[in-house]
Amino acid sequence: MVTNNNERRHYTMNAWTFLFIFACFVCFHVNCKEKKGHVVDISYESVTELQHLLLQNYSKDFRPIHNQGKQVVIYVFWELHSINAFNEVTGEFVTSSTFTTAWVNEMMKWDQSLYNTSYIILNSANIWIPVLAFDNPTGSTDIRKEYEHGTIRCTPKGNHFFAVAIRTSTICQPDMRLYPFDRHNCTIIIYTPDYLIHEIALIPLILTDVSKLIVVSQWEATNFYSYNDDTTDYSRLVFGIEFKRKPEFVIFNLLAPVVLLCLLNITVFLLPPQSGERVSFSVTMFLSFSVYMTLISEKLPVTNPVSIFTQYLICNVIYSALILFFTTIGLRFHLAEDENERISGCLSRLIKVVSLNLFLCGRRRRQKEDDHQVALDNKSANTVSNTDSLPPVLPENHRDLNKDKNVGDILVKDFGRLIDKFCLVFFLMMIVAGNLTFVLYIALS
Repeated sequence: MVTNNNERRHYTMNAWTFLFIFACFVCFHVNCKEKKGHVVDISYESVTELQHLLLQNYSKDFRPIHNQGKQVVIYVFWELHSINAFNEVTGEFVTSSTFTTAWVNEMMKWDQSLYNTSYIILNSANIWIPVLAFDNPTGSTDIRKEYEHGTIRCTPKGNHFFAVAIRTSTICQPDMRLYPFDRHNCTIIIYTPDYLIHEIALIPLILTDVSKLIVVSQWEATNFYSYNDDTTDYSRLVFGIEFKRKPEFVIFNLLAPVVLLCLLNITVFLLPPQSGERVSFSVTMFLSFSVYMTLISEKLPVTNPVSIFTQYLICNVIYSALILFFTTIGLRFHLAEDENERISGCLSRLIKVVSLNLFLCGRRRRQKEDDHQVALDNKSANTVSNTDSLPPVLPENHRDLNKDKNVGDILVKDFGRLIDKFCLVFFLMMIVAGNLTFVLYIALS
């Protein structure tokens, strides 16, 4: 028989009643401790007599209700103390928690005025207990063992309280899409394997205070929730926790070095080509990104979609490979054997159109101006001298100028410097655009 909505609302109202009784019980116990010199007048004889009365003709093999056809309502209070660990690769979620179960035992009630005691502590081995179990455990975590030994606090109205402090280890599906700014939603699922849903009804309640959590890891809790998730056979409840990573460690140890490597990578185009260190510097930067890819792959699970940080590193690896490629191509022009080797006419005109004459070197322009000035001087000298019958001899530079007009006027070395300037600006823009995209994606998500 599945509990209907009216019964569920009734159980919720009773849950707050149980919570009030439990709070009053704790306050009473604390006040008795704080009152120095005050001794509660409860004799040993009265307690043993009450224990004998309660356990007389009592059997823990049956549910503590007169009508065995009805459900026994169990209220489960969850108090989280700390998040001990969360393994993103295996999905193991470890916490330190206390589960307090409360129920009404109709077989164990007494008149408080006769025995002058507001509660009694009994051994759990002699009383019926609703044994709980995890429905999503990892490893050998078993809460059932905690119910073998313990004490139960009983009130005159039959309210029983049993607390279990345990280190939980449950399975959780990680969400690493926004790593290292990732947020996760993990649950602890509890049910009663010994009783069916028409025999036991579990009601979840949360006693956790976020401000009192013990911080022992890189995780920070943000929200708690609980709800019933009954199956066709068992009553089942879910305690959930939403938490996020503290990203400072990852930012300073992984993200910041990657950004610095990106900036250092483009400085390869500022190195003198004759130093012979350009290729080795580019290879070192490329291998550095590969090492970071290996470190990140060990920390992240194989999930879909892939982490945005992994995509960011892959883009940086491609970016570093492109720099290595253009560095090698540029050295081919910088280290040309012939100092006067020039680009062919068609390719030279194409380079002019693409570059719009913004990156042409001043050396070619200065050389043309000098050659043109020499030609003008020779022409003036030939005009003034009327006795010289020999034709004017053009200087060697002037013959090179005519050759430039027919073949092309861009030196191979000048083209190498053009490549350096273009790559420096282009890859700098890539770095800025890539990092802004990464930051905006994280912020908007």
